[in-house]
Amino acid sequence: MILDRYIARRVLAGVLVVFAGLLALFFVGDLITDLDDVGRGDYDYAAALGFVLMRAPGRMVALLPAATLIGGLLGLGALAHGSELVAMRAAGTSVARLVRAAMQAGAIVVVAGFAIGEWLAPPAERAAYEWRESALRGRIGAGAESGSRTGLWGRDGERYVHLGEVLASGWVRDIRAFRFDPQGRLLSAWRARGASPLPSPDTPPSGEASASGSTAAAALPSPGNPQGRHWRLEEVEISRFREGAVEPERVRSMRRRLPADADRLDRLAARPEWLSIPEIMAHTRRLRESGLRTARFEASLWSRIAAPFSTAAMLFTALALVLGPLQRTGLGARITVGIGLGIGFHILQKVLSQLGVVYDWFAPLAACAPIAALGLLGWWWLRRGAA
Repeated sequence: MILDRYIARRVLAGVLVVFAGLLALFFVGDLITDLDDVGRGDYDYAAALGFVLMRAPGRMVALLPAATLIGGLLGLGALAHGSELVAMRAAGTSVARLVRAAMQAGAIVVVAGFAIGEWLAPPAERAAYEWRESALRGRIGAGAESGSRTGLWGRDGERYVHLGEVLASGWVRDIRAFRFDPQGRLLSAWRARGASPLPSPDTPPSGEASASGSTAAAALPSPGNPQGRHWRLEEVEISRFREGAVEPERVRSMRRRLPADADRLDRLAARPEWLSIPEIMAHTRRLRESGLRTARFEASLWSRIAAPFSTAAMLFTALALVLGPLQRTGLGARITVGIGLGIGFHILQKVLSQLGVVYDWFAPLAACAPIAALGLLGWWWLRRGAA
């Protein structure tokens, strides 16, 4: 037990040192990149710093596998450089026990990474982009959570519009609008099950209804015809308030104007990195029910599920390298091999993920194939080193 804890501490120390260095490096790089937008709207240096800080948990999750590989090479390499691994093997310590001791440290890293990736990174990433969008644009804001809980609010003259959830390509679910008179009295309200952007900016005269034959659209006039803000609303329930009475009406579809264009809403749409695994699953189900493509969210779901195994495979590979081909090499060679292997693994994962989205490949295969390849390579190296 004492030997196991000693090996685990050395591995954790190496991972933490490399992790801190990589995080600081990428933090500076992200901040420099984001300075290009300083000066637009209310986006100043403090806002840029806050944006990068809020994105730090997501960056931690992205850097963890590479930090585990390089840190594991450093920690275990230090044991090999001091001939401690040789002494352990000479004292009868098996390779299986060395693997078990190193993977105990890996379990701590995996649990910490999973917790950050599921509970801290998604809301922080979402809040960062919503804050940035608000500072840059300042006209429409997003709630603290993307989805049906808060959605997006906008104002168009005397009308207030709430967009329940932006799914993809500007397709919106659960839209509500409230129109008030100058004295603040509610004149009319409507709710639509969904809305999709219309390809043409041409719009019928103010108050004209869609081809459904209803004149209910006249309850909410649309001043002006700006490009790209016209939508087709589906399954609309309208209520007009007149002298203490409510006049309800149902319309199958109608054409209206919303206070945001499709491109803008697409930028505010729920992104996979903003959602936890259960939220991605629910969002994917809603996309499928709406007849929209789910490949991007399925790829993200399986990448998130495979992330802990990716981190564990990185540490296993580091141990295999130290006990195998890099047993007698110096520190610089281990770092070089670790960086090269980490970059190659990351590129392979990204390429397979993007190809899976484009060609609708089986998402679990695209996410797990690089991990399986890395694990087999590490197992081969470990067998060679133990021989």
